[in-house]
Amino acid sequence: MTSSQPPILATWLLRRLRLGNMDEALLGDLFEDFRRGRSSAWYWRQVLAAILVGFVRELRYRWVSTGFAIFWSYGFSLLFTRQLWPPPQLWHLLDPLYGWAIKFDFPISMILMFVMFFVFLSVLQSTFVLLGLGLYLGAVQNFTVRGFLRGSLMAVSVIVFASLGLALIGGVLESVVGLRPPLFVAQLDISIPMFLGLVLSMATGRFSYLKTFTPSAPA
Repeated sequence: MTSSQPPILATWLLRRLRLGNMDEALLGDLFEDFRRGRSSAWYWRQVLAAILVGFVRELRYRWVSTGFAIFWSYGFSLLFTRQLWPPPQLWHLLDPLYGWAIKFDFPISMILMFVMFFVFLSVLQSTFVLLGLGLYLGAVQNFTVRGFLRGSLMAVSVIVFASLGLALIGGVLESVVGLRPPLFVAQLDISIPMFLGLVLSMATGRFSYLKTFTPSAPA
């Protein structure tokens, strides 16, 4: 028996990742079409399309914010890959952890080292993005604690999932091709999650999302 309720995760993502003006008509139309027999795959396609359209419009209409996000995220990747920032001494914080991880047999040791480096890098990326978010909200005179916290949650979530996805893809390609990626690819791997996280967090902190609409079950 097919559920009369659309995929909960898709609806949740649409409410939080749809940028710009979103009214009840969008969710309502999708819900009604789903009740008329549309599949979950169709619902997911419509949700992802709406999110993508909103994201592209955000980039186009707010080109100053987009430029700031590009400068901020790629600037960090340049500093990071060239080891200008953070100071080299900061890397030594991982030495005791690496020494502990290497005591395990392969592949456990490699997995542990990857996780520790991933967490370390994600913390640095998130810190830098949250600093940029605070500067942006302050510059547009739209800084609120609630908006900053909501944007922070969005930024950290996007950075973690995007970075993990790119790391897994890069690891698979490297194992298949057998070549390490060039420097500019590594810089993109670092800057893309930060760019996405910063753009979405700026919009999340600035917009009031439609969170009260809940599709009603059929009578």
